[in-house]
Amino acid sequence: METNIQLSSKELIAVSKIITFDTRTYLNNVYVTPNFICASDGIHLCKVFCDTGVKENLLIPFETIKIWSKMVPKRFSESLLVIEHIADKTYSLKGGGVSLPFNVGEGTYPDIDKVIPKEFEKSNSKNINFQWKLVAKLAEIFTELTGDKYPQPIFSKDDIGILAFKTDRVILILMPLN
Repeated sequence: METNIQLSSKELIAVSKIITFDTRTYLNNVYVTPNFICASDGIHLCKVFCDTGVKENLLIPFETIKIWSKMVPKRFSESLLVIEHIADKTYSLKGGGVSLPFNVGEGTYPDIDKVIPKEFEKSNSKNINFQWKLVAKLAEIFTELTGDKYPQPIFSKDDIGILAFKTDRVILILMPLN
């Protein structure tokens, strides 16, 4: 069974850049559903709404994407990817002239709807403890995904103070250090 994923390798690599911590390696997967692609390392989260073409949810190990992105020639950074089902839990990530087999992740992805606040308000009046280097990294990833060269962060209106960059299609979340 082959499934065409309707996002470029550039977009897949950009989404996976959100994974920066090795402390929760069981979360270091890219979650692909029919309606969105999402990556998290337990602290940061990136979700892109898109029609991926997959029939069932897949957990693609971050290491697979990391290795594949180093192998694929740069000229294929906009190519569409194909996920081919090989056997039981073994798939192959194909694109840019590279085919890389991988085993899908075990279990289910965390409930990301609990992480993403339903509403955001712009507010700069809160004193929130963020690693601002990570905010800059989120802004860079957001720019790669959306083309917005001057993204403006928004903050949740609750006391938690979640920072996000958001469009109708892309949400990047950063939780404060408390």
